Amino acid sequence: MPNTILVVEDDKLTGTVMQRWLIAAGFPVVICASAAQTLAHLAQYTPALVCLDLGLPDGGGLQLAAELKRTLPCTPVIVVTADGSAETAVRALQAGAIDYLVKPVVRTRLIECIQEALRARPLLREWASEGVLPSDAAVPGMVGVSDAIRRVCDQVRLVAAAQIDVLIEGPTGAGKELVARGIHTLSAAPRGPFIAINCAALTDSLLDSELFGHERHSFTGADRLHPGRFEQANGGTLFLDEVSELSLNAQGKLLRVLQERRFYRVGGTREVAVEFRLVAATNRSLKHLVEEGRFRADLLFRLAVYEIELLPLRERREDILPVVDAFLAAHPRRSDGRIPRLSDLGRAALRAAEWDGNVRELQNVLRRAMVHMDLEGWLSLGMAARIDAPPEAEEVSAEPNSLVEAERLALLTAIRRYGSDVTGMAKKLGVGRSTLYRKLKEHGLRIAET
Repeated sequence: MPNTILVVEDDKLTGTVMQRWLIAAGFPVVICASAAQTLAHLAQYTPALVCLDLGLPDGGGLQLAAELKRTLPCTPVIVVTADGSAETAVRALQAGAIDYLVKPVVRTRLIECIQEALRARPLLREWASEGVLPSDAAVPGMVGVSDAIRRVCDQVRLVAAAQIDVLIEGPTGAGKELVARGIHTLSAAPRGPFIAINCAALTDSLLDSELFGHERHSFTGADRLHPGRFEQANGGTLFLDEVSELSLNAQGKLLRVLQERRFYRVGGTREVAVEFRLVAATNRSLKHLVEEGRFRADLLFRLAVYEIELLPLRERREDILPVVDAFLAAHPRRSDGRIPRLSDLGRAALRAAEWDGNVRELQNVLRRAMVHMDLEGWLSLGMAARIDAPPEAEEVSAEPNSLVEAERLALLTAIRRYGSDVTGMAKKLGVGRSTLYRKLKEHGLRIAET
């Protein structure tokens, strides 16, 4: 049966409850009570997804997860266990689990995890056929195969289980909010809302009312009680984006709330107590700002309980094509029915580009290309190629604004490196000789005669 869920759970009551939930959600379910029974079942049938309890009577929950990763790399494994320690969470991820839920499991959370994992299976299958598996399996939305992105995923899972405050550092467009949302989504504690604040937009005049809220009649126009962002985030996650842009006055007010988790609304006389996880993000070095006297050292120490660094996309090029594939998988067709496709040369060009705007810039280039794709859906065609001077006299931008420009840049770079060696040039770009000649003609380029 398609989409069959294998539940490996030795507690009969828990297994029965999970089975009832999953059947009600439309999933066929098979229950196994031990590692040995699971392996025997897997010899006969491959499930769509496995929910795995680590505390099995014959032991080896983590070993079973590792065996599933080795033998069934495209079958997602969600660990469900009573052990909520950060160490166990990281070990489960390292063994191959894509998600980690702590008992007692919330029904809606379990169903959400399963649905999200099943949606990712076609992309997992494609990457597995190419010999790599993406680390976005560990954190929802995180895509990549580099050691750097795998390390970030491990860190996200670690701090999500540990319930500590986090500081994320990385360039604009690299996905800092995505990391913050991943921490929130995977949190082992009861989940409240995810509240995001753009600190660059918080002027001192708006700060108090926006963060602390206000009581009714506390000032002209305050006709009702207004809970601020601190109060809205109670029980959940407060995300402070661009925290480096806060004024020194705002930093002082923030520090007190973070230390005490208590505050007064504007015009209020009763102290409000809140509890939330704080995740802050910055694209500038807070340590340098402290040295310049533009950021409080005590606030930095309070924010940076745990630090996560996101590298720019150009320093983890192996993640570029997985990001492209994930984007195309999320946009499988246009409203007119055309399915977007990307040529091998286009893929090579994207991987060669610098992407100073990181993942955000790459996705924007793909969005623009989808607007102009041809009737057959090719993203690398449909826009007029720029015909300029011969390549030896041409200045090439390192920041392509479209797939056509990125494709042209890849061709020019290959021409300069390989000269008249058509075979070497085609091999480097990952295309056939006929495709290479066709692309050269499309872009008005030529190679030197020998």
